[in-house]
Amino acid sequence: MTHGLMTSVLDRLRARGRRLRRLALTASAWHLLPEEIRTAAQHVPILVRDKPTDREIAEYGIPAAVSGVFVDAGDVDQDAEGPAGAAAPRTGVIVLYLDNIDPCTAEGIAGVLLHEASHALGLDDHHLEELGL
Repeated sequence: MTHGLMTSVLDRLRARGRRLRRLALTASAWHLLPEEIRTAAQHVPILVRDKPTDREIAEYGIPAAVSGVFVDAGDVDQDAEGPAGAAAPRTGVIVLYLDNIDPCTAEGIAGVLLHEASHALGLDDHHLEELGL
C-alpha cells in the first residue's frame, strides 16, 4: 500500500470515528431529556450534521451558525393528541449541526435537542423564550 493510499484510508477511518463519537453523544443527549419530551417526540427523526449546507441555509432561511432547526413538513394533524393529552408531534425532522454547538458535549447537544423537540411538539420561539429554552 502506498503512503498516499494509507493516509487516505487513515483519514477516512478517523472521520468515521469522529462521526460515531458524535452520534453516541447525540444518543446520550437524547437520554438527558425529560422522559415526557422523549416519549412525545420519539417518532420525530433527528439528523446529525457537522454544519448547515449552503442549500439548507437558503432553503430554511437559517444562519450559518445555527446549532439546530426543526424543519416542519407542514403536515400537522390539528386534532391528534400525544401522550397525556399533549399536542401530537408535528410532522418534520430535527436537524442538529454539531460544529455549531458549544460545548459539543451531551449536555450541550441536549439543550439544543430540547429546544428543537419543543418546536416539534408545537411550541414557537415566543413560548420557548418564556420557558427559558
